[in-house]
Amino acid sequence: MKIIIWASLVIPFCLGACQMQGGISLKQKRNFIDLVKELPAGSGGEIYTADAITQANPYLPVLLALDDVDVGMEDIYPFIALSRGLCDQAQNRDYVIRNFSEIRHPVLKLVWGVMLFDAGSASPGIVQFLKNSLKSKKQSQILSEALGDDFSDLQKRLGAERPRSAKRLIGY
Repeated sequence: MKIIIWASLVIPFCLGACQMQGGISLKQKRNFIDLVKELPAGSGGEIYTADAITQANPYLPVLLALDDVDVGMEDIYPFIALSRGLCDQAQNRDYVIRNFSEIRHPVLKLVWGVMLFDAGSASPGIVQFLKNSLKSKKQSQILSEALGDDFSDLQKRLGAERPRSAKRLIGY
C-alpha cells in the first residue's frame, strides 16, 4: 500500500520533470519549431522579416532551451538566422548574456557566443567559452565552417581579448 501511495506521488512529478527543461515544456518547444516554419521570409537576402523577428521575440527562452534532439532532423540554419535577428536587439543580448549557460544546442551556443563577442557584449565567461571552443577540434571546425575567412580573425581577436572589469559588465 505504501508503495502505491509513493508511486502515485512520485511518478507524476518525474513525468513532469522529464517534459520540462529549464521551465520550458516539450509542447512549447514543438509549438516554437512550428512557428519558425511559418515565420514570414524577407527579400533581398534576409531570411526573416523584421515582423518575423518581432513575432519570435517572446520565444527567446524557448529558442535557448532547444537541444539537438528537439531540432532533430530539422535544419539548424533557420534557428541561426532567427538568432541573428534577435541578437540585434539589446534586450535580447542582455537576456542571453544572463542565461548563456542555459543554451542547450551546441551550435546555437557557439553562434550566440560569437554574435555577442562581435557585438562587444560578451561576458568574460562567454569569452572563455569561445577560447575553450577554439581548443576543441569539433567546435573549432564548426566555427571555421560557419565563419569561413572570418574564422582566423576571430581567433586573433579572442587571443587579444582581455577580461572586462565587473563595472563594465553591470553598465557603469
